[in-house]
Amino acid sequence: MAERAQVTSVEAIKAFRSGLIVYLSKARPALEEVHADTLRARAWLETDRTAHWERELARRRRIWEEAEQVLFGAKMSTLSDYTTSQQLAVRRAKQSMDEAEVKLRIVKKWAREFGNRWNRWPNNWANSRRCWAWTCPTPSPIWGRRSTRSTPTPGWEPQRRATAPAARRSGGGNRRAGEGEAMSATGSRLSGLTKELIVQWRETQEHWQDAKAVEFERKYLEELRSSVDAAVTVIEQVDILLAKIRKDCE
Repeated sequence: MAERAQVTSVEAIKAFRSGLIVYLSKARPALEEVHADTLRARAWLETDRTAHWERELARRRRIWEEAEQVLFGAKMSTLSDYTTSQQLAVRRAKQSMDEAEVKLRIVKKWAREFGNRWNRWPNNWANSRRCWAWTCPTPSPIWGRRSTRSTPTPGWEPQRRATAPAARRSGGGNRRAGEGEAMSATGSRLSGLTKELIVQWRETQEHWQDAKAVEFERKYLEELRSSVDAAVTVIEQVDILLAKIRKDCE
């Protein structure tokens, strides 16, 4: 015989379901924006910065070579008074070229390091995506007695496809790495939204106390909370990393 549901207020449970839907509608875009910023940062580093400093190095090398030629010509002439100024020009051009070489090495080093770290991040993103794309269960007090099937929440991929064109229309794809809201602020917002949801769940538990409530918390909310904590940690790490990359590669 099926266990009898112990519910004192169906309205309270419906309110939690509405709150959960609102939470998902806010949490998914926040995580997607962080993921998009990370992709933009990698593209900026591997294409924009690499190409920029390769051009700069080539340009500064030409300036140095021209200064060397001018100095050589001055040495071969009787205009020895101009030799000192030409030597200074060569030293400055060489210093500028060396700086570009160092910058290019730093950019390439960061590109390799970012790639290595990127390969370690997918598990965290995948765990977080799974939490925001899970299918809501159907304990009768929340999702209704009539339906025997689960009600799916919008998955990660449909949301991503829906928001990508909007980002392109607004020029989001052209943003420099790290522009806009800091990732750490997004992580704080995500953490705050989750805490609010948990508080709402605690209030709901006062009206729903049976095995299904325990199962719902264990199977969904506990996993959600742990995945959010992991995602926020990664977001903070990425934010610090991108700040250093921007400083080193500008």
